[in-house]
Amino acid sequence: MILMVAAMLAVSAAVVCRAQQEQGRQRGLEVLYREFPRIEPPSEFPPHPRLFMDQQEIDALLAAARQDAALGELIDNFTAEMLQAADSPQLPTDNRAENNEIARQANRFALAYVLSGEQRLAEAAAAILRGYVEVFPSYTPAHFKGLATSSALEEGPWAVNACAAYDLIYNSGVLSEADKRAIEDVFRASAEVLRHCNHAYRSNWRIRAAAGVGVMGFCIGDRELIDEALNGVRDETGMLIRDGFVQQMHWSILADGIYYERSQSYSEECGDSFVWLMEAARHSGMDLWHVELGGLDYDAGADVDRRFGQTGPRTIQPYFDALLYRTFGDGTLPQTANSYWHNLRPRDFWAAAWRIYGDPKYAWPLTLDDGEWLRDGLSLMWLPPALPEGRFDLSADAAVGLTGRHVNACTLLPNGGYTVLRQSGDRNAAAVAITWGDYANAHCQADQLTIVVYAAGRQMLPETKYFRYIDQHLTWSKQTISHNTVTVDEVSQYPQGDSDDMWIGDTEERPARGRAVFFHAGEQLRAFRGACDTAYEGVVLDRTVALVDSIIVDFFRCRSADEHQYDYALHVDGQLADCSAPLGEMQDGPLAESYGYRHIVEVRRAGVDDQPVELAHDADDGTGPQLHLTFLPAGDAELIVGNGIEGLEQERCEVVILRKTGGDVDFVSVVDPAGDADNRLAVRAIENLPDGVLGVEIARLDGSKDIVLSAETSRTFQYAGYTITGQLALLHITPDGAAELIDTVE
Repeated sequence: MILMVAAMLAVSAAVVCRAQQEQGRQRGLEVLYREFPRIEPPSEFPPHPRLFMDQQEIDALLAAARQDAALGELIDNFTAEMLQAADSPQLPTDNRAENNEIARQANRFALAYVLSGEQRLAEAAAAILRGYVEVFPSYTPAHFKGLATSSALEEGPWAVNACAAYDLIYNSGVLSEADKRAIEDVFRASAEVLRHCNHAYRSNWRIRAAAGVGVMGFCIGDRELIDEALNGVRDETGMLIRDGFVQQMHWSILADGIYYERSQSYSEECGDSFVWLMEAARHSGMDLWHVELGGLDYDAGADVDRRFGQTGPRTIQPYFDALLYRTFGDGTLPQTANSYWHNLRPRDFWAAAWRIYGDPKYAWPLTLDDGEWLRDGLSLMWLPPALPEGRFDLSADAAVGLTGRHVNACTLLPNGGYTVLRQSGDRNAAAVAITWGDYANAHCQADQLTIVVYAAGRQMLPETKYFRYIDQHLTWSKQTISHNTVTVDEVSQYPQGDSDDMWIGDTEERPARGRAVFFHAGEQLRAFRGACDTAYEGVVLDRTVALVDSIIVDFFRCRSADEHQYDYALHVDGQLADCSAPLGEMQDGPLAESYGYRHIVEVRRAGVDDQPVELAHDADDGTGPQLHLTFLPAGDAELIVGNGIEGLEQERCEVVILRKTGGDVDFVSVVDPAGDADNRLAVRAIENLPDGVLGVEIARLDGSKDIVLSAETSRTFQYAGYTITGQLALLHITPDGAAELIDTVE
């Protein structure tokens, strides 16, 4: 069977080779010829079961179930469910479409067997595995390098479940020696296809393929497969032609722990792959959880100048930390890049990380769905002998990887390009997230310097939803106007621009990324400033965001020698309740025909003079605080209110756009996500400030005032009797008029 598969693969070898060579040129030959630390595969393997559970762990789980009624009930219910299905297991056919679920079912039968001793369950798992022996000769390699499935992305999970089932029933007595040889030949045939994954380096496809190859290697004791999964493969000249775990640790995980593609969904899916491989290795005596690897230029991400710390070896633990510190207080997070969801998922890898590191924060995601994570009995395979009691304290300071920092409930991940400013560590505290990271590949979006605002348990200014590569993905979610940032001349930021290619990427000669100017996490002033000069040719975008209590003050500067149309957009989860500007009649048709704009409908407009524009939005269900938006005057502008796309079912989400035309343009806005519908805070722009300094006064209900001043360049100037030096300052004016300089950022 393996020779037949190899012959089929040879047909596409030239195409794959050309693709690998092109990737090699893009990455640079120097790094592909570099010697990486090597991890030797084991020379001997322990007895089965040895893949994701060994007999000691099975015994410990059963002992814990005798003491823990809830755990015992879970196991009993799971066993009863699988016994009911055991009489007629679904067997594989020449149709590969259902193979992943069939393999999962085999794994369920096998796990229920080792937890109950019911022989019928082992026989059901064995019937499925023998079924694969029968049908595998009819399968041909798919273009995307699946054999049991249609692609490497699916073949990896198939291998995990099929191998786990085989491993758990290996000593049950239901498999003959001939059965075992035939099943192991099936795994070798699958691995032969999977190891030729079309993605050779640094991608979710490659780590999924490497994990599948490694799991099959550990299952059947094949050192060659394990070696490839861990160390990659080189050609006869010594050039790396497919990477493995070692290289992925060096160039896919950035110095702050962020997975380089930045999407939460892809980060979590790759987390599955890493953990499958690491757990299979651990059960054969290899500790990949604590091995220190890494330290290449590629892990700089957005911090190319290394302003926030240097690279170096680290374990994989920061990978899990970075996923946590991107969140708001309730476990939701900005839906950055191509992400299927906007919340932490209670995935099995959190249980594995909890078991290894013993930190309750890794169990916290497992508690976010009230135990629904355990509805699939396979989750029992990843549990230590106890049910999780997770805790995650955002009020505690922490380091994240080599460069990330979490201070006063605020997080900076400088390589991934994320900041989250939080009012406190409370789950309902106001927070604002800012994104400026590297455009790693087409899984990213044209969203430099976008923000997401959270308060009172919901994202009031959310990120756009991801449309899963259908038409609206290109025409909406990939477009800058669908994000809470600035669009120039109705054209999306580079590299998307006006292209109709949803897979477009930037180049090494012109990378698309922003940079962090400062991060400040003071007791009363939390702030971030970022800038980007690669989004538009000849235009600099510069955003300073300050969080004072629950109030967000946003200074967005656009600078160009040429005149442009600048659209400052905010997408609102809520219904417009009030607007101080006289909005006109609703226009027919979309805002414009260009990508993104064509989806904004039910448009109303208003001219803006020198007075602030105030808008209030109620939550859709009418509960919680109002969202108050104030746009402060800074030249002629037009207010545009319409409805964009919110989700896959064509739900609508209001978009508020402030449009200005010019070369150098300033947008100054105040966001109050905890607004009182009856007592709105008074907000005004401060006049007569030095050139290059913008200021906002926020009048509190007790008669006091907060003053936020933003300077375009770090400078020294006078205000309220104080000499202020820096880029940002917070002052407080008491009800009797006394001024106090609270904090500055130099």
